[in-house]
Amino acid sequence: MKSMRKIYLLFAISFAVFVSNAQEAITNGSKENPVGEFAGKNPITFNASLHTGISTAANHYMSSNAYEGLTYGVHVDLGRFYNSSKTVSWNLAFDNLSSVNTVGGLENNAKTSSMGYTGMNLNYSSFYNWMFGKGLMVKVGGGLDFSGDMMTNLTHKTNNAVSVNVLTQLEASAGICYTFKFEKWMLGLYGNVSTPFAGLVFTDSKHESGVGSLSSDRLMDSYFSHLKGTSFSNLQGFDFDLGIKFVAPRVAITLGLVTENRWWYVNEIQNCRENVLFRLGASFNLVSLKQTKTIHPYF
Repeated sequence: MKSMRKIYLLFAISFAVFVSNAQEAITNGSKENPVGEFAGKNPITFNASLHTGISTAANHYMSSNAYEGLTYGVHVDLGRFYNSSKTVSWNLAFDNLSSVNTVGGLENNAKTSSMGYTGMNLNYSSFYNWMFGKGLMVKVGGGLDFSGDMMTNLTHKTNNAVSVNVLTQLEASAGICYTFKFEKWMLGLYGNVSTPFAGLVFTDSKHESGVGSLSSDRLMDSYFSHLKGTSFSNLQGFDFDLGIKFVAPRVAITLGLVTENRWWYVNEIQNCRENVLFRLGASFNLVSLKQTKTIHPYF
């Protein structure tokens, strides 16, 4: 726990230095080009943030309990318009989450009432963008979402069960943003939503670990297929990201509230992942264009 705190503190310090150096480098860069263009290409927006909140998880292969505890992690994403278009954009995002002694149910000798949780998510999406007037922007699109998590009971106790779940899903996404422009800065209010509608999941069965079924020293074949197709009938989810962005000429600061949810029922196992997070981040353009001069102050 102390080592993880040191890692995140180091990340925060490194990120602050990185942002400071980036601002100086951009300020001393070449002469700015017309809005939304740089050497014939659109600028790339880079966002990085720290988030913390509450995570709730149910995994009936490990226990009938629902677990809940403090969660913390990092978020990074890149976005830009495609070179051939000023209306279609792409976004690549990465998230990492770890829990702090997540607990649930009654204390027992096997220590199944507490577990560790680590999750990762990688998402690539494309959007068609509309701009109405000078401040309102709307985007609609979809993409591919790849996520996985590992849950472990306390390994130094009687029960040392491990559960690994991997989900690959096609998603539908949408977003809206309204920007208020002032003399030297901007204020943006935004909201993004997404939901999976089809894909694949690798998960446990009621009495057998999915990862355990891959072991080379098994005496018999797995009696369940741990790789299953998904649709609205056995997997659902809903994510949203609401926030406010203070856009200065070089760096934008974001405060947001994020939820990331998935529910799936496969191989007689009910799984649930619900994360409610507060996000604090910063973003800037990876070219010498002021954030207040670009045509897309959010992704």
